[in-house]
Amino acid sequence: MDGERLEHPDKWAGETFGTTELGDLRRTDRLVKMATAIAENPSASLP
Repeated sequence: MDGERLEHPDKWAGETFGTTELGDLRRTDRLVKMATAIAENPSASLP
């Protein structure tokens, strides 16, 4: 993971998980949102 990706967690999450096929587009969207939240603050809890 390069420095630019670390500066843009939403971009990283979209590139990494955005094409994942989970049977429903909403699941993929949720995965990208969760990955973004984790990348932005790894020590925080997920809602």
